[in-house]
Amino acid sequence: MYYVSNIAGSPAKKDNNGFIFRIDSSGNLADRHFIQGGENGVTLHAPKGLLIIRNELYVTDIDTLRRFDKTTGKPLGSVRLNLLGAQFLDDLMTDLDDNIYISDSSRNAIYKINTEENLMPSLVIKDPALGTPNGLIYDARHKRLVVVCRESGEILAVNLRNKNFYPLMSKKFKGVDGIDFDHEGNLLVADHKAGTVYRVRGYSKIEVLRKNMIAPADISFDPRNKQVLIPSLKGNIVFTLPLN
Repeated sequence: MYYVSNIAGSPAKKDNNGFIFRIDSSGNLADRHFIQGGENGVTLHAPKGLLIIRNELYVTDIDTLRRFDKTTGKPLGSVRLNLLGAQFLDDLMTDLDDNIYISDSSRNAIYKINTEENLMPSLVIKDPALGTPNGLIYDARHKRLVVVCRESGEILAVNLRNKNFYPLMSKKFKGVDGIDFDHEGNLLVADHKAGTVYRVRGYSKIEVLRKNMIAPADISFDPRNKQVLIPSLKGNIVFTLPLN
């Protein structure tokens, strides 16, 4: 089952009308309002990044991380990051120890939440040179985050030991949004301004997987079915793209 977030209005407005729907791997709609802001005790303003850890669905929502039961949609609580200055939480990813890392594009920051220790949030890094961090993934081999930066168009590596960061490749994109690894460890990158989804082999060889798309947003790769899930930021549509 795939989960897709819907802002349903302004991406920064606390209007409690955001929702999450579910579709199956064939693209069939399973539940249009699986989680709906303003109903059944749910608060959900402008959901963006989604992450599943065991039976919990984590959702970024402006300045708060929200938790839901992935099967029932029941709210399980939330973690407020506004005390750390959070303004516009985007994507989130976990490492092998179930620590959650969250990008904040407005503050050029990345936060960390330890799911094993009372969900206490902390600041990992804040630097204008991050260039509006958006999509991120965890590179277990090098124990680093790989981050796409919307404003600078760069793909950065963030070393989690010393907090240094540096470009992984010379190529700069127009308006990168989403990123993931495919089944071979290649990068998949969505550029919503260019309307294109790319595959990057070895951080150097760039292939166009799909172009002329309407604002492809934060993507996700399904290794079981070997396909990419591509939601549109403006088109009210979700694409599935098979990969060889």
